[in-house]
Amino acid sequence: MASTGTGIPLDAAAIISTVLEGILYGLSVFMFIGTICTFTYKKRMRDVNRPVAAVAVSLFLLSTTHMVVDIIRIEEGLVKYRNTFPGGPVAFFADDTQETYVIKSAVIVMQTLLGDGVVVGANFTCELETLMAYRNPLSDKRFIDVTSFGNLSGSSSYHA
Repeated sequence: MASTGTGIPLDAAAIISTVLEGILYGLSVFMFIGTICTFTYKKRMRDVNRPVAAVAVSLFLLSTTHMVVDIIRIEEGLVKYRNTFPGGPVAFFADDTQETYVIKSAVIVMQTLLGDGVVVGANFTCELETLMAYRNPLSDKRFIDVTSFGNLSGSSSYHA
């Protein structure tokens, strides 16, 4: 019988994880509604921050897809293939070649990439604002002079 590192059978672990994911999905729905209300309250459509709204909607759709695939996987493993899958439900949940497992993994990767992209973009924006606020005009001038000289001397067709 396949089990997790703590000795919990995989079918029991799948049920527990889906229940906990359902609770977190409910929190995600609540936060999504709050986010959309915050973005749109007393604002015209052109004043809404569209990139942030697009990311919020995308993350919500990905989390919904993740939850639906989890429910389908639980139903397939515990009901549909209970007696027909070799090794039973425990072997079904241990099989990482199942279509639902692959889809679930792809959704997790997309969520992670989207979330990391938001964090990197926010950090880049903050760093850029910090650099622009505290820059020294003289050092900027020297930097421009050095790079300009390098470009001119490197691309010049005149050689003495």
